[in-house]
Amino acid sequence: MQGFSFGSGLTLVHLEASSPRLFAATDQLDCRYVRAYFRQQGTPTAQYIQASLAGRYETAEDLLSLGNDAVAFHVTPASYRLCRELSGTLGALDGSLRIFWFGEWAAELPDSSLPDAVERLVRSEPERVLHRLLEPDAPSEEADEADALDAIAGVWEDAASMRQAPLLAVKAADRLGGDAAQGGIRLHSPERLLRDIRLAAAASRQMRPELQLLGYEAATADEAREAAVAEALEACRASATWSAELTLERWRRGGAARLAELGASTLTLRLPDSLAEAEPFLADMLRELRIAYPDLRLRIVLETAPGSTESGARRVAGQLRQCLDEGLLARDAIAAAVPAAAGAQARTLLPSPLEELARERFGSSPETALVNGFLAFMTGHYPAHVLGGGAKHIGVGEDGWRPETIRRIGEHSALNSAVFFEQNQAYGEENSNSVEPPIFYDQDGKWKRLDRRFDQASSEAEREGTYLSNANRLERLGGGRWQLQLNDFLLAEPISLLRQRYEEAAAEEGADASADFRLLDIRSERDLDRFLEDVDAFSRTGRFAHGYEVQSYVTDSCRWSAAGACSARKLPRLFADGEGDVAACRGCAPIGHLDDTPDQLLMQAAVLSDQEQLLRGCASCEIRSTCSQCAFLPSYMTAAQYCSIRRKHVMLHRYMQVVQLVKGLRRHTQALSALDAETLLVSLPTCTHYYPLSGGAERPSLVSEAVFLLTTDGTPVLYQAVSQKVLKLSEPMALLLEGLMVGATEAELAGALQAAYGTEPSYAAAAVSQAIELFSRQGCLNLPARAS
Repeated sequence: MQGFSFGSGLTLVHLEASSPRLFAATDQLDCRYVRAYFRQQGTPTAQYIQASLAGRYETAEDLLSLGNDAVAFHVTPASYRLCRELSGTLGALDGSLRIFWFGEWAAELPDSSLPDAVERLVRSEPERVLHRLLEPDAPSEEADEADALDAIAGVWEDAASMRQAPLLAVKAADRLGGDAAQGGIRLHSPERLLRDIRLAAAASRQMRPELQLLGYEAATADEAREAAVAEALEACRASATWSAELTLERWRRGGAARLAELGASTLTLRLPDSLAEAEPFLADMLRELRIAYPDLRLRIVLETAPGSTESGARRVAGQLRQCLDEGLLARDAIAAAVPAAAGAQARTLLPSPLEELARERFGSSPETALVNGFLAFMTGHYPAHVLGGGAKHIGVGEDGWRPETIRRIGEHSALNSAVFFEQNQAYGEENSNSVEPPIFYDQDGKWKRLDRRFDQASSEAEREGTYLSNANRLERLGGGRWQLQLNDFLLAEPISLLRQRYEEAAAEEGADASADFRLLDIRSERDLDRFLEDVDAFSRTGRFAHGYEVQSYVTDSCRWSAAGACSARKLPRLFADGEGDVAACRGCAPIGHLDDTPDQLLMQAAVLSDQEQLLRGCASCEIRSTCSQCAFLPSYMTAAQYCSIRRKHVMLHRYMQVVQLVKGLRRHTQALSALDAETLLVSLPTCTHYYPLSGGAERPSLVSEAVFLLTTDGTPVLYQAVSQKVLKLSEPMALLLEGLMVGATEAELAGALQAAYGTEPSYAAAAVSQAIELFSRQGCLNLPARAS
């Protein structure tokens, strides 16, 4: 919490969308201006900061626990729905709490968009108005009309402190002034802008950050002011680059070229959706800039033009198409304006020529965070930092989405969550309908395709007073083919899924398995037997016998993973059937009902988990450090069978770790992006490739569980999962690491070096000591006191 206060102060809340419909409570520049002004007046404030939001009641209670008399939400298009939800919850929990809204976008909202719990929408001078609302007897002061924002001091002076997260934006002007005759514009002087840029760049902790120049066009409306601001930008171009928005009028008057010359790295053109024939050709303007400044990023925001015509829209569509074809604009570089005056949840529709272009070219790539959430929902693997604070994902069938269950689902969900409709069939009338659904843009900052089922689910949730964060569908297409639909987003390509039983995948190896994601279900003993055969083959050979092992995701694979992988007792996901019964894991017995409170379900999950582990004797089990201790088993398996499988297949956890590791290395490391899983060699305590294994008694490994030794294209590679370091090893070093993996003594390691490479005994002993020291420094070893 920044500027922590307790008592008669103000709590500020800004909800930033880290990904569409997924939020964190962060700092924001307008909030900093409010805090700076309140500090000048001696009135306490607190900025609510929370990277992982819990449920709505938990979040509201967090805000109330600060003890302040008022909460002010900084409202943006993306956060409007969530601000409305939290405002209503706060009002219901504490009727005496004063709730305000503010923000440059929110200032244009019609009164009808304001929730009943909000006392006032502050449309101008939020710093002063909020202070007067809290301190009505405080003396008022007037700002200098010329540079009104300069009166608010101390915005950036503390920003370099490690307590404050960097903000990559500075204000040149805003439209929150109270003087309607001046268009509500408040300015910073060029001198203050220069100082703020230098302080913001220093606080960013980056070498040369890109700073967004907010209100640049309004701040440079006349030539003298533009020249002065240009001098300020020139003076600090070595410490920062810029991004700014310009209207078409300013762009064609040379404003974009001047900003590019001053070091801009991103420029956004606010382009009318209809152009007259006399307007300059868009592609020519952008091409000229790109030739002069090859690294300059260009973006477009489409605005509804007064008097828009179809011929004018066709002209815009043709020019945008040419820009896309020439690579002057990226597919995701075209957005649309979302004017608040049209209503908080209004949709920006496009003229038909632009809609046709949008359908072909504007679709985005799937949001990584939402796709990762889907994979977590299917596999059960959740990062530790997201656990708690409500279910992140709830699976329901269409028969389970009813008014009485919708309300309960809302009670159990975290604010950043998703409902997955798992058994949907694509509606026949939608498939056969020849009329394409409209394309639109809205507050989520995404191009969307009108989706009747998503709209229906959203409106039903709204009617029941439930905040629906995300509603995703798994649509069955037939033949094991599925499609994942994320909300109503317009995607460049559908997300294709191939979902099979494990036994089928093994039997059909070599058949067409092309899909974005392949999911393997273990639903029966035969599926399980086939899965364990692959695990055993890996344990014996250190190889993956089949490509599908690494190309696929095993559903509910948390059950077969290492210690701590099963997070079911914290209920990050729930599965609700048509009767409202709730299971903690897919295909398992219910642990309660949606009518239960979240605390009751959590208690039941913890009790069942503890009871099961006590009955099995998990605390004293010899494999407790490598077993996930899954307490929620499917119907085809008993607890005794599960324990027997885990004890017999001692490398099962390592198999699952390596499968996940290979996927991650392919995706995130350039050096191993082309890693071939079928030729990969994995070093294990049960299978070595350099150190000669003896047939003696098994000894404890001296290598950390976080260390993996892989051989790809004949080159040994060490991966340290804690530090995330990738190190290439020589063959002798790989031999020594494998020896330590099987518990060899230093004498045995030296003997192996001598046998493999004919080294002198003294040299071999010294090499072993140096290798152990090196591996220890890298955090690779768990070395007990032992005799050499």
